Amino acid sequence: MKQEAKRGRILLIEDDVSSRTVLRIQLNRFGYEVIGIPSVSSAIQMLSVSSYSAVVLDIELEDGTAYDLLRSGTLKETPVIIISVRDSVDEKIEMFELGVDDYMVKPVDARELASRLDRCFKRGAEYSLQQEVKNLIIIDDQRALDLIDHTVIAGRNTSLLTKLEFNTLRLMLADRKATLSREQISHEILGRKVISDSRAVDVLVGKIRNKLAVGGPHGFINSVRGVGYRFDPKDT
Repeated sequence: MKQEAKRGRILLIEDDVSSRTVLRIQLNRFGYEVIGIPSVSSAIQMLSVSSYSAVVLDIELEDGTAYDLLRSGTLKETPVIIISVRDSVDEKIEMFELGVDDYMVKPVDARELASRLDRCFKRGAEYSLQQEVKNLIIIDDQRALDLIDHTVIAGRNTSLLTKLEFNTLRLMLADRKATLSREQISHEILGRKVISDSRAVDVLVGKIRNKLAVGGPHGFINSVRGVGYRFDPKDT
C-alpha cells in the first residue's frame, strides 16, 4: 500500500510491545507519523520537548496508569484517545470527565482509529479558531484588535498599542455609537480629572488614530466639537 502524505504526529503510549508495534505500523500505513512509548515517565519526557497532533493512550502502563498522566496536566489541550481492554461504562465516564476525546475498546481497528483521530483533529482546529476569534475585537473588514498581544491587526501588518492606547480603544469599541468626553476618557483610562489646559487625551487619541491607520488611511475616531470623541460606526 502506497503511504499517504503525513496526516498527523501521534504519540502512542502502550505498554505491550507487540500491540504497540502492530498499531504503529498500521497507523504509519494510513499516513501518520507515530512515536511509540511504554510508560508515564517517558510520556511526560516526550511531551515536555515536543508537540503532537494527538495522543493514543492505553490505561495500564509500565510505571502507572493513564489516570496519572491525565491528572498531571501534561497533556493540556492535546486530543487524547483511550484504547483499553476495559469496557466499563463508569470508567469511560471517568475518562471523559478527565478530558479525553474518545474511548475505544481493544482490539482496535486501525481504520476506525484513523477516522477517530481525524475527527479529533477537526474538533481541535475548530476549538483553536473559536479561541482565536474570542481574543479579537473586529474593527472593520480589514482590521481587528488583538486582546492578547494588544495590537491592531490589518492583514499581515500589526501596530503595537501602549497600555493607555489599548484601554482607550477598548473603551471606544465597547459602544461604537457613544460619544466619550475628554473627562470620561481621562477618568476611565488615566484615572484622573482633565486639567483645563491639558492636551493629554487629545495626544492619546491622535496616537491611536495613527495606529488604526496601519491598514489604510482612515483612523475611525471622529472629533465631536466641544465634547470629545466618537468611534464612527458608519465607517465600520
